[in-house]
Amino acid sequence: MVGARELIIAWARDPWYWHWISRPDSRFREVAKLKAVCWLDIRGRIESQMLSTGTTYAAFLVFKIAEEYYGIEKATSLIRFVNHESDGEAKRRAAPVHLVSREGMNHPAEFGGKFPKMRTDGWMELELGKFYTDRGDDGQVEARLIEIISLHGKSGLIVDGIEFRPV
Repeated sequence: MVGARELIIAWARDPWYWHWISRPDSRFREVAKLKAVCWLDIRGRIESQMLSTGTTYAAFLVFKIAEEYYGIEKATSLIRFVNHESDGEAKRRAAPVHLVSREGMNHPAEFGGKFPKMRTDGWMELELGKFYTDRGDDGQVEARLIEIISLHGKSGLIVDGIEFRPV
């Protein structure tokens, strides 16, 4: 798992937009809590050499939603091998995802995409995508959650990290 401090989070170093808090239920010393942004962009990277060859993996955003939140209900996600695919190419394949569970929606059947699931540790996880490691020399794999189309405010997302695991 790549902890929040190791992720590339747009505006994360600016205390007007994000702040770093400790939570006793996190495996990391600090997690990132979204105060307010209009541009949500979170990237986690891992070297393919660290993964088993000939294996399909999935990347999961591990997070919680604060009691008071807004603007983070939906986003898009993508997976790419950094050395083999540009940001633009990957964005064209981006898939819709939802950070709020179906129970929090009025008509969930109207929405395509993936929804989060509760983990046994009390955090939520949202699959950002799957990828296959061929020989282990594919370079960095990047999992990304992005929502920049709607420039409305967003708040209330608590990010623990991005987990890469075999499926």
